[in-house]
Amino acid sequence: MYNRNALFRAVFSLSWQLMNEGDTMTMERAELLDQVLDRYTAWYDVERLDESEQPLVAKAVYHEHNVSYAISQKAEMWSTDRHEYVYFFSVPRLTAEIYDTCFARGLALGEQLVEPKKGHMSSDIVIIFLCDHVDGDAQQKVKSCRMRKSFQFSLKGWMQVQTVAVDLEEAAVCANPAGIGNERFLDLILHPEKRKKKKRGLFQAIFK
Repeated sequence: MYNRNALFRAVFSLSWQLMNEGDTMTMERAELLDQVLDRYTAWYDVERLDESEQPLVAKAVYHEHNVSYAISQKAEMWSTDRHEYVYFFSVPRLTAEIYDTCFARGLALGEQLVEPKKGHMSSDIVIIFLCDHVDGDAQQKVKSCRMRKSFQFSLKGWMQVQTVAVDLEEAAVCANPAGIGNERFLDLILHPEKRKKKKRGLFQAIFK
């Protein structure tokens, strides 16, 4: 018997080396990754990965359990579980081909963790690309991704995929509709002045 995950990782690493021989993470991408992971650690379990996993450089997991009780904690009425599995890929240039390769890996890693059992409400697989440059066709793939699966007609919840890409050259972020929250989050990291303007605008509105 062979180890399927080990085989997948070996094939992926080889294809990545052939596409990006000699690539090293630029200082800008490294700094961005540090800032993003620093913020994620407040709510997520974050793990940085070694070079053998590149271009997958980190992953994060979030679990939320909500319970409602009738009278006491011995009488549970219902409970729900939400999960997020986030995969960070760092590439100098995101092409359509690299997008497809990374997307397939992130999706495979995330899907094996989804468990649509009793109480499961939702599982999000989030694939984030940190890039120096994003090609136009790759950007279109990021924006047009539509992947959502329901389990037993949503009685056991659903799974959806978020795709987000940061283009450092353009200081821009793009995402599919499911990833709009992460798009705004990353945009505020790239443009902290927007956060200050929002705060100042609220202050002025209150004390106008």
